[in-house]
Parts: sequence; C-alpha cells; structure tokens
Amino acid sequence: MTVLAGSGVARLNVLKLQGKVLLSNHENIGTHWFEMLYQAKIGFVIRLRKGNYQCAIEQKGKSVVRLEDQARCRVGQVVWKKYTLVGYTYYYMLRSYRS
Repeated sequence: MTVLAGSGVARLNVLKLQGKVLLSNHENIGTHWFEMLYQAKIGFVIRLRKGNYQCAIEQKGKSVVRLEDQARCRVGQVVWKKYTLVGYTYYYMLRSYRS
C-alpha cells in the first residue's frame, strides 16, 4: 500500500486523475471532498442518500418532493435542478424506473 503525503488536492494530483470522472455510491459525500475534487479538476457523479443537502437544493426553486413527483411522472427521463453549495455549482438529478 502506498501512503501519499501532502494535502488532499496534492495527493489527488499525484494520482493523475485530472480530466477523469469519479463515480461513487455515497461513500464520500462531504463538502470538503467535493471541493478537493473541484480543485483537482476531477469530475464526479455521486449518488447521495435521500435527504443529503436537501436544504441547499431547496433554497431556490422546486422542492425535492416536487422533483421526485416529476421523476415519477416521467419514467425513464432525467429530472434535474442546478444548485449551489459552498460556492460551487452542482446538479441534483433524479430518474425513475418502472418497477
């Protein structure tokens, strides 16, 4: 196992992930982690647990409940909303599947 010294961004840069996209299943969801990914120029798609960042998402525009309702009505289509968290822009995306 290799241990990388330095700040989080410096460690990410050593891995040469700039321009890559990280896919994650809600293991790393803190705003500090998101900020490091942004600074290291690593794109990311992270599935959040229901309720994560709901206050930030609902500050302007549609509520999460309304987005969920829209997703249920548009099975197979993506419903999304742009929001800001700690100065960075994110997209909250939902997709409903037939059961």
